[in-house]
Amino acid sequence: MEQMRNDWNLLKDKLEIDIIKKYASYMNILTISIIVFCYISIFLYIIFQRLPFILDFILPVNGSRPYQLLMITEYFVDHDKYIQFILLHELLVGYIGLTAVGSTGTTFIIFMSHVCALLEITSYRIENAFERNILAMPNPKKQYLLHRRIAHAVVMHQRAAEFNEFLNSAFLVLFSLLIAVGVSSVTLNLFLFCRLILLNDIGRASIIGLLTFAYFIYMFIGNYWGQAVINNGIDLFKVTYNGSWYAAPLSNQKLLLFIMQRGREHLSISCFSVFVASLDGFATLSSTVISYFMVMYSTRQ
Repeated sequence: MEQMRNDWNLLKDKLEIDIIKKYASYMNILTISIIVFCYISIFLYIIFQRLPFILDFILPVNGSRPYQLLMITEYFVDHDKYIQFILLHELLVGYIGLTAVGSTGTTFIIFMSHVCALLEITSYRIENAFERNILAMPNPKKQYLLHRRIAHAVVMHQRAAEFNEFLNSAFLVLFSLLIAVGVSSVTLNLFLFCRLILLNDIGRASIIGLLTFAYFIYMFIGNYWGQAVINNGIDLFKVTYNGSWYAAPLSNQKLLLFIMQRGREHLSISCFSVFVASLDGFATLSSTVISYFMVMYSTRQ
């Protein structure tokens, strides 16, 4: 967070500030949406769980309606006697668990969006480095202004690359655990969903189906922003390569080599260089989940 704050303080141009504010606005909307979705999901689950009590109050019948916990858990107590405490426990676990998962995911996505913002700002600086009025200036002044602008772009690209490396190193273990737990959880949920459908347990199957769908959405959002980092790196390389770098003095062209050489290896969020967060990575995860599910389902038959 301290490095992000320092990057913000380096920005002086209004358009550069607008670029980073645009990504901050995206993250604000995404964070609120995830929090609202998590809390509404838990609220609806509790309402659905307490539906027999609600119907007994609104439309009473002779005798109490049968009650069944939707989540398959074992508390080693009498469910009928301690049902209120069990529901309270599920509510607290759901809110705390979803808050932890949602906050972890949104924090990581915020970091990825910051890398995207820095890369877009670098592209903007390179695009505006070779303005016609600067190229028309006398050589000493032109060389000074070009050197200054290109140097600012190189510094911003370097900060983006360093922040990207920090993400890959600091979150490597967490990223690996998320992939392993996510693939395992989705596979088991798919297997359980099919079993509940065969048993005609529509209530529990609906909960498991929605949970599986939320897993896929969670994976897609993370991989989407990983793809955004890659795309911004590709755009930066294209802007640098297709710009008017040939009109700059030789000493200024050498500065651009730092970006062009580094731009050939696109920035990305990766896990041991085996899995790269991208849309292709999401497709790979999805196919892996389906493969594991088919193997598990065929062995159980």
